[in-house]
Amino acid sequence: MIIHIDPSSVSCDHIKQFMFDFIERELDGRLLMAMDNHVLSCEECQVMVKNYELSVDTGRKKISKTIKLPEGFKNEILKSLQDFTEEDDN
Repeated sequence: MIIHIDPSSVSCDHIKQFMFDFIERELDGRLLMAMDNHVLSCEECQVMVKNYELSVDTGRKKISKTIKLPEGFKNEILKSLQDFTEEDDN
């Protein structure tokens, strides 16, 4: 995913806004490194990221045991969420 943020200005708000892409490592390498550095230096973001990761992992384990999703379902959902987020920004 291409996001235009100056890596030197990463904030807690950026971590919150791009949490899923950050956790999934789906951002530009420089931005990921800047976000990693921010999280390492921010106790609040460390807690937030850890809790988010635990929630995602728990949800994935639960879903994988109970429901088999159709091929491409995840990508369709992510695309819909991205489109929705982009609409909110306008």
